Amino acid sequence: GLVGTLVLTALMGTVPTFLMWIFSMFVVLKSYAQQQLKVQVWYFYFLVVFVLLVQSIGSSDFGLLQTVTFLVRNPLEIFPRLAEKMPSSTHFYLEYLLVQWGVQALNITRYLNLIKYAALRQLYNPEEAKRFSEPEDQDFYGIGSLSARATLNMTIALVFCTLSPFICVIAMVNFAMARLVHGYLFMYAETKKADLGGDFFFRQLVHTQQGLFLYVVLMTGVLMEMSDSWVPGAISASSFAYLTNTYYKFHAEFQLR
Repeated sequence: GLVGTLVLTALMGTVPTFLMWIFSMFVVLKSYAQQQLKVQVWYFYFLVVFVLLVQSIGSSDFGLLQTVTFLVRNPLEIFPRLAEKMPSSTHFYLEYLLVQWGVQALNITRYLNLIKYAALRQLYNPEEAKRFSEPEDQDFYGIGSLSARATLNMTIALVFCTLSPFICVIAMVNFAMARLVHGYLFMYAETKKADLGGDFFFRQLVHTQQGLFLYVVLMTGVLMEMSDSWVPGAISASSFAYLTNTYYKFHAEFQLR
């Protein structure tokens, strides 16, 4: 229910901290912005696996490792498994995106910075307390983590848009709120951060395209499971050819320099 989505959102919010620690300790990078890019890439895949796939294809009879092992040995079983599990998960993801509305509302308050400021105000004057309370937590609120979570929300909407069209409305409201909230924060509240000249947006586009592969897999499985004929599933599966072509064409024509 709603409590489960709240707990899941809170738990997933701790992952960027561990990723930032791993990259700072064991990976040599030229800049802090590149560290944020690494977080974006790995955090997105982590979210897809543990928010989208585990909830959808997980089994109460088998653990995650056993399920993954079974699907590796029997890759074609991914279609009936998704067709069986994912349609019944649509309500969970509707609630998950609804929770993101609350996350956006909390973001505009910058409550963690406010708490830090209130505590430091006891020791310093207002100007120093404000300076020491900035910037916001770059693990959770950094551009890498924000980009990964935004792309996950887009992927959820794309994957379930046919099974539950209303999820598109919820996602659109979420992104409209995010545009208002982060547009204001970037311009008027947060301190300026270093960027890489489009790498984060490019990676978001790549991740969104990869999410479309998951959508095709899901719809192929649903059509094969629900239809008496193999033709609808085959038509859906043929989308892989076009999607693969456009995916590699995108990489070939829009390489960052």
